[in-house]
Amino acid sequence: MVKLEAQVKDLLLDSKSEEAEAYFAVPGRRGICQPHQICSRKKRETRKEALELYKMAVFYGKEEAKEKVTELEKII
Repeated sequence: MVKLEAQVKDLLLDSKSEEAEAYFAVPGRRGICQPHQICSRKKRETRKEALELYKMAVFYGKEEAKEKVTELEKII
């Protein structure tokens, strides 16, 4: 029983880690935050979207997303 509980905990941690990675990767895959590609109104909208995705990555434990959140909060 204890072994099963430990396996469930490990799966939950892995799941959170994978979810954090997914949220962190989305803005980069979409080309968000590359100002030469989009107009200013769209740029603002996509930066806000990226900020929310990075915040979700931080929530799920992605430490390097904290830097991106800080950068985007300064810009926005």
